[in-house]
Amino acid sequence: MSAPSLLFRSPVSSASSSPFGAMSAERQDLFFSLALTALPRPMINPLCQIVIARLERRVPGLKQRLQPLDGKKLFVQPEELDVGFLLSFRNGHPELNALAVGSPVKVDAKLAASLDTFFDLLHGKSDGDALFFSRDLKVDGDMAVVVALRNAMDGLGEDLLSDIFSPPAPFNHLLNRVSSVANRCVDRVVAPFLQKTARLESDIGSMRAEIDQLRRHQYQKAQPPFSKVEVVSSVEKNNRTSPKVDQKPIELLAPAGTPAALRSAIDAGANAVYLGFRDETNARNYPGLNFSRDDLKEGLAYAHERGRRVHVAINTYAAAGNMQPWYKAIDTAAELGVDALIMADIGLLSYASKRYPDLSRHLSVQAGASTPAAIQFYYEMFGINRMVLPRMFTLDEIAILKEKVPIEIETFIFGSLSPMSEGRCALSAYATGRSPNLCGVCSPAEHVRYENREGVLVSQLGDFVINRFEEGEAAGYPTLCKGRYIPEGGDACYLFEKPECLNAAEYIASLRAAGVTSFKIEGRQRSRFYTTEVVSCFRALLDAEAAGEAIETLPDVLERLHKLAEGGEETRGAYRKGWR
Repeated sequence: MSAPSLLFRSPVSSASSSPFGAMSAERQDLFFSLALTALPRPMINPLCQIVIARLERRVPGLKQRLQPLDGKKLFVQPEELDVGFLLSFRNGHPELNALAVGSPVKVDAKLAASLDTFFDLLHGKSDGDALFFSRDLKVDGDMAVVVALRNAMDGLGEDLLSDIFSPPAPFNHLLNRVSSVANRCVDRVVAPFLQKTARLESDIGSMRAEIDQLRRHQYQKAQPPFSKVEVVSSVEKNNRTSPKVDQKPIELLAPAGTPAALRSAIDAGANAVYLGFRDETNARNYPGLNFSRDDLKEGLAYAHERGRRVHVAINTYAAAGNMQPWYKAIDTAAELGVDALIMADIGLLSYASKRYPDLSRHLSVQAGASTPAAIQFYYEMFGINRMVLPRMFTLDEIAILKEKVPIEIETFIFGSLSPMSEGRCALSAYATGRSPNLCGVCSPAEHVRYENREGVLVSQLGDFVINRFEEGEAAGYPTLCKGRYIPEGGDACYLFEKPECLNAAEYIASLRAAGVTSFKIEGRQRSRFYTTEVVSCFRALLDAEAAGEAIETLPDVLERLHKLAEGGEETRGAYRKGWR
């Protein structure tokens, strides 16, 4: 049994306040990891039962959020330990048991990572998707179970470990004394060793960063000639030469997959958030994600008290003969006082415009409107106030479009990027039998499976193997448009698009000059940590741009964004392209 990796973390001052007496989160992790390492397995199981009982008592809403996991089993394997944890669910109640690694138990999914990775996830200090992309979090089996658990736990908005181990009030003084003594022992005995290893870890981190930079440089050199063409748009030229004038602030629009993410986005500096209900009426219909009526009511109060706006996505297409769920979603959103609806279906747009004429209507990318004439039609027929542009326009095209339409323009600034025509893609429906436009989800989690085969990660959607990631290779989402294919007589390659993330930070000023009103961050299916990080980064970039500063003056912000990128790669998308 190897020593827990948390021993090699930088020590944190014992003065740091936390719910666990005077002990910081890092120290909690250290002592907990030592306990898991030292205790025999029969003694760990009672500890597991105490943890679960305390979690259920202290975290309201846990049962409701875990309901989709009923009957499922998941095995969690900390890589440093000879013991793993079987997490099972029954009637909304979790059960946790320690098992020896390799125990013959049938499970729906497996998770493996270092202890500190799991602790960071429980503290809400990491994004699970980013850890999966970097292969620091290994996933096997049914993704529906993994996604539902991730969304349920993340949606609670708690620092779960600190909350579990925070003592009842009568014991606060005693535990403060005990933890104070423990902290002094750590400072005198362990801290000097930790400081040395922290410096070594920092040096290793710097070397890794240099290696990553060299790899990105080599990748860029290896790209086909067309991707090297540097095209400077007229918008960029004008923006560089025109004098600066006072401009209306750009709206920073953040994703909110859960109430916790909504609060995180607003606290991090978002001007508005967009979200959906827990059903097929929105295009991120994942298990454990989205909002109930009560969630939305509370979220609206939180946002409006702080002068922020809430947009509700009802952006799938209503099923023939069953319009009621979509009508109900519109009615509920309007009744509760949302600030805008995001829609694509012309029948729903007609319903909303007639029934709630004063409620702002935004045309979703799912509508597939990509010409001034099409957008003008929606404006004249349904009174739309804003167009969410598909991710296929150059900067010049956006500027031309804005001159010809009398409404606001919203564009994506960061997040997952699809090369397909939005609102018209049927690849996922072909593979799974479920249409994103009707059911609200591309690559439904229940149709996705992962398998680790001697270091090679194999992803499967329905009956199709869509990718194989070699050991050390960054992974991506399980979508067919980003799968690798073997053409006749050729080698496996990305025929449509490789897994990568849109990052248009360098075009903030140019997009503003083109007439864009709102910058939209993609990622309702990701964690509240992702939401907090991306929003805070773009808030810093927008503030810097407004002050006339170049984004290059904020390299740490750009690096934080890069760490969240799908596949570990970033792209400028279509904003500036040289192939046409």
